[in-house]
Amino acid sequence: MHSIMKSKLISILVFILASQFSTSLNAAGKSPYEEMAFELTALFRAYRATITLDKKRIHEPNTYFTKENIDQRIKEMHTEVKLKYKAMTNKDYPTDDYSFKGRTRTTLEKSFEKTLRDYVTGYVSLDWKGENKFVKKWDGKMLPARFASYAATNFNKISEGMILIKLTSSEQLLVNVNNKPDDWENKVIDEMIYQTKNNNVAFVEKQEKDQYRFLIPEYYGQGCIHCHGTKEGQLGNKIHPTNIERNIYDLAGAISIIFKY
Repeated sequence: MHSIMKSKLISILVFILASQFSTSLNAAGKSPYEEMAFELTALFRAYRATITLDKKRIHEPNTYFTKENIDQRIKEMHTEVKLKYKAMTNKDYPTDDYSFKGRTRTTLEKSFEKTLRDYVTGYVSLDWKGENKFVKKWDGKMLPARFASYAATNFNKISEGMILIKLTSSEQLLVNVNNKPDDWENKVIDEMIYQTKNNNVAFVEKQEKDQYRFLIPEYYGQGCIHCHGTKEGQLGNKIHPTNIERNIYDLAGAISIIFKY
């Protein structure tokens, strides 16, 4: 009964929000989902970034995260997320449970917590199951991309499909087939992929009859380029299925977000 009531409440909230947003769109001529997309992406990136703040989380996850300390580790990472979010947005971390940001925060908290708990209980494996055998060298590592992929899957389940997050990239750079772009995503990313050192594209938006879609680009930073770059001593040519040159600040991929209404 609780689950049914929860689903009905979510549906009612989404209906109310969609009605308000539709009016706002007609009046302002601009999608009100834009800010929502940025807030969601900032929260998601903040959670993903916590994995990089201690190298042991990446390279020694089996000893860093244990059944005995997982509650404390999660608490520590939530504290870090608040600081990251503030630095990224210059806004305070949402604390309520009823606004869009507050409900998104709660859903993200649950999805990232579930990912970590699933790992320590053995439900989630960090071993590579794809076709690119070179990537298997990182089996057992809590790579931010693997961590985020599991968390996005959990988020989509917990949000009951009303808000969807997908990590994706151009088919020219795609490593994980589970992140394969659809036709629209691939077209948009391919149009931006050669705009090297032009990381000022904030987002690309698309409205469909029952949803708003956003593609928010991500660019290679200093911490990414050793593995994904294509210069001498970098591993990009071995990881990605293409010889396209990749340098720091080049487009890496995107976070694709769908708001259903």
